[in-house]
Amino acid sequence: MSRTTWTNIVVLAVAAFALAHCSGPPPPYAEVQAIFSRSCTVGMSCHGTAGVHGDLDLSPGLSFAALVRQPSVLLPRVQRVNPGDPDGSWLIVKIEGTMSRYRECQQMPDACGTRMPMVGGAALSPEDLSTLRRWIAGGAPGP
Repeated sequence: MSRTTWTNIVVLAVAAFALAHCSGPPPPYAEVQAIFSRSCTVGMSCHGTAGVHGDLDLSPGLSFAALVRQPSVLLPRVQRVNPGDPDGSWLIVKIEGTMSRYRECQQMPDACGTRMPMVGGAALSPEDLSTLRRWIAGGAPGP
């Protein structure tokens, strides 16, 4: 195949991936809450009623108000969930472990904490991360 053909294949593959992971309506909040219940409020109960770290309770009925348009504790200028902007949402930054992109976190990495979720050390699945990104990109609609 020619170089142009390979370039076209790569462009189409990237476009297909983007459409599959970013298009369509945002997932219902029940799917988002299921991720929190499964990954954030179990085990050590970091963000559940048994133990609320970072002043963040992700329990059902409390999570939406605690996240959407609320300042993060560590960087108050950054919203926990900034509707329409997954990359500008502290929730995504913490889940992806990209805190070092903020100057404050470069200067004091311990102050910005670690990638989430911490319990078990496993990152969220690509599907769960995609669900959260699509929800935020779609405006972070409520329950």
